Amino acid sequence: MFEFRTAALLSSIFGIICIAIDLFIFILVYRTKPRLHTVNHLLICNTSFGSMYLSIIYIINYIHAIYIYWDTSDFTCRLRSYFTYVSIGGMMQSYTTQAISRFFFSILSTKYRWLTTFRTHYIMILIQWLTVLILALPVLIFDTARYYPGILCLLINGYEAIDAYFQIINLLVPFLVVIFIYICIIIRVRQIKRNVRATTSANLLHNSRNDLKILRNILIFIGMVIVGVSPTAILWFVSSGSLYHISLVCTMFSVTLTAVFNILLDREIRETIQNMYRRRTMFITTNQVINVRERQITN
Repeated sequence: MFEFRTAALLSSIFGIICIAIDLFIFILVYRTKPRLHTVNHLLICNTSFGSMYLSIIYIINYIHAIYIYWDTSDFTCRLRSYFTYVSIGGMMQSYTTQAISRFFFSILSTKYRWLTTFRTHYIMILIQWLTVLILALPVLIFDTARYYPGILCLLINGYEAIDAYFQIINLLVPFLVVIFIYICIIIRVRQIKRNVRATTSANLLHNSRNDLKILRNILIFIGMVIVGVSPTAILWFVSSGSLYHISLVCTMFSVTLTAVFNILLDREIRETIQNMYRRRTMFITTNQVINVRERQITN
């Protein structure tokens, strides 16, 4: 139980950090008009909502497992398990939505401009969350989650097929779809560049930077998935209590990384934060100068 409490504490710390970063992104996007009121930042907010929702669900699960130990109901355990799988699926599917949007903008925007509108992306986000709500229903339909002290309410042994189902639809399928879409974008963009002759070296440099940006996003996405999923994947073959606790911490750590990279990878958000910092620094410096002059006049 001590190891579980330690893992829960570390995971909750990462979860609180993630929630704080996501709330900061929401407030920043909402207050920065019109610069951050774009389709791209709508999708960033969707991913931020997914990571914040997952963090909240995991923290609630830890509170139930440690402090509300008198609630031993299998039904409430299945509910927590359901919302946990919804949060994991929503988080991963948000990256699929981002990849599809990037495909629309990079390949189809010239011919089908309606695919790049806010309306289309609101529909995509709605479909995304409805899909994960439906795909997680087997947890409620089948008696797959039961309460056991000291562990989270997830699938129990004996339901390997349903466990494999969730691993595939929540992790493997979104992972492969995102990689496939980004590779298609790179291939298609390179084909277009072969057909359209670049007029200046600046165009070539810009195109190369776009390719590197897409490749960078792929590598970061792969890295975050590996960090979060590797211990859980090993648990399929090795039964270990310590590895189970490590998997809990790694999951929340990878989710926190997504929140951090939402800021680091977006140039508009970075520049907005830098401008806020400069204005605040100038304001403080100006007040200090005024105070010094007032003291000099008084003396």
